[in-house]
Amino acid sequence: MANFLLAFLLLLLLRLEHCYGEPMASYEQSSMLISAGGQHKRHRRLGLLFPEWVAAADWKLLADSDLNPDLVVAQDGSGDYRSIVEAVAAVPKERGGSTTRFVIYVKAGVYKEYVEIPSSMENLMMTGDGIDATVVTGNRSVKDGYRTFQTPTFVELIAKLNRNCDVHSQTQFYRNCDVYGTIDFIFGNAAVVFQNCNLCVRRPMSGQKNTVTAQGRNSSDQTTGISIHNSVVAAASDLAPVQGLFKTYLGRPWGNYSRTVVMKTELGDLIDPAGWLEWDDRPPPDTLYYGEFMNTGAGADTSRRVTWPGYHVINNSSEAEKFTVGSFLSGDSWIPATNIPFTSGL
Repeated sequence: MANFLLAFLLLLLLRLEHCYGEPMASYEQSSMLISAGGQHKRHRRLGLLFPEWVAAADWKLLADSDLNPDLVVAQDGSGDYRSIVEAVAAVPKERGGSTTRFVIYVKAGVYKEYVEIPSSMENLMMTGDGIDATVVTGNRSVKDGYRTFQTPTFVELIAKLNRNCDVHSQTQFYRNCDVYGTIDFIFGNAAVVFQNCNLCVRRPMSGQKNTVTAQGRNSSDQTTGISIHNSVVAAASDLAPVQGLFKTYLGRPWGNYSRTVVMKTELGDLIDPAGWLEWDDRPPPDTLYYGEFMNTGAGADTSRRVTWPGYHVINNSSEAEKFTVGSFLSGDSWIPATNIPFTSGL
């Protein structure tokens, strides 16, 4: 189950072959609200600019206070369609071969569906009523027989990647984002930093355990890993009343060289004292690297953490510095161009 921000979705739906000129991707949370009169009111941090690869016509669309959508989705029947899936399916017919940006406005509501954007469907923009108003939700899981990539509630299929974009996708920066999930809801094998983010753990299915991360590094030569910096890990509203019934861990190793560091982050009391979990009860590889540095909160006590060879309580800032935006992502060389605020060091 996941909330997602439709207002900023254009940056995510642009084909990867239009990658930004630096080998990185960065995201900052923004929100768009719709007044009772239907007028868009953007609430965005001052000075936030779009990367150079976003065409002028596109960022004008995003900034337009009177955006005129091509299709409207509304559960109450006041729009063109009642579901996002129906609207997406209608795009080819509605646009009639046009290559200009096609805008779908999704009104406030909880949409229980799984939206898939075909790779052939370019120049599609979606906007909604804000992160807490326009919500797409679902309950697919591996336990029910679905593959991991069949579980997201919103997916864009990528037909092709050029060589540069394949490399570019391996470095990511997220700032001021709210991320919700249950099992392995931050996973993969990129070099990624979550800074000033809220990682909200939801209630899992009966008998399941929550794991925030599942990092997939599988070679010592890879410069990938997950760094969680100056953030908050806490129970979401559906888990908080019953969190004693479910164990929650910071992560588990998806690859033999899995690497995850949590630093200067507030850990709620939902975190199990062991901190980290084996993968399917298999002994963890000695080659993983899990670290914690100067965390706070009821879940930050490391005295009862796992005793794996690859687990580290980081006691010196020079070691922790390796996992900052400046060092781990070389962020000083590319993030300033996006005008997204960031902390380079600890």
